[in-house]
Amino acid sequence: PRAARSLAWVVTARKGTRLFARSLDSAIARPLEGTEGASNPFWSPDSQWIAFFADGMLRRVGVS
Repeated sequence: PRAARSLAWVVTARKGTRLFARSLDSAIARPLEGTEGASNPFWSPDSQWIAFFADGMLRRVGVS
């Protein structure tokens, strides 16, 4: 299996929650579009996607 080279986490702000990610090679984190209301994120086995729960549904977003 390919080792993950990025981190992802949930950020809670006044407008709700959203996922952020950053490469281990960078100090800059970026918000992931389409992740509003996200909770319980997890990586796909190939590290290309992050799946998460939002609005009572399982969703996913590409990391690249």
